[in-house]
Amino acid sequence: MVSVFYKAGIIVVLVFIANFFAVKSIEDGRQSEIAGKLEQMERDSQMARLLLLYSQLEGSKKTDICPALEQQTKDQIKRANSLAYQMEQYSQANLLSNLQEAKDKYILQSLELWLYMRQLESLCGKKDIVPILYFYPEGRACPECDAQAAYLDNFRDKCGNVRIFAFPNKGEMGLISILTTKYNITSTPSLVIEDTKYEGIVGDSKLASLIKCSA
Repeated sequence: MVSVFYKAGIIVVLVFIANFFAVKSIEDGRQSEIAGKLEQMERDSQMARLLLLYSQLEGSKKTDICPALEQQTKDQIKRANSLAYQMEQYSQANLLSNLQEAKDKYILQSLELWLYMRQLESLCGKKDIVPILYFYPEGRACPECDAQAAYLDNFRDKCGNVRIFAFPNKGEMGLISILTTKYNITSTPSLVIEDTKYEGIVGDSKLASLIKCSA
């Protein structure tokens, strides 16, 4: 006769296996969702590159390219903000075991989007969006950086004309090294607003004095 304890053990193992595959299925779904949004950002970047290439053609006019590039950039910013919020929520809730690859891709897309914004300003004279570069430490605890991120999120949510670009202060991405050298980023948190560096925590009142907020 089969032991009751043996049956109970089998049931526990089966429940564990079922839960494992259920959790894995949910996580795979979340990973797939993030991957899809990253692919959309890559398509956005490709479209922006095509628009900028078109702007270089002989005879192309700003009246042709600027409205399209401005709308493209705004759409990219909206999608990038949404994805950043989603990844942060998943990370804080430990809903995904591996987000590093997605974060690396997002940082690359953010760098490219920041460059497009600079090109939009140079080509079309548009300055509707104010970018804030936020440098944080990679791979170590930083309570001051957590506080700064909260201030920035709050300010961005109130101001539709503000876009936050968050980058690690060190890493293998060449452009980040160039930026940290250019702005002399030696401590974190650090912000760069209108090409001026601000070290330490910059709160709501200081941000409001530096940037004219609009909805």
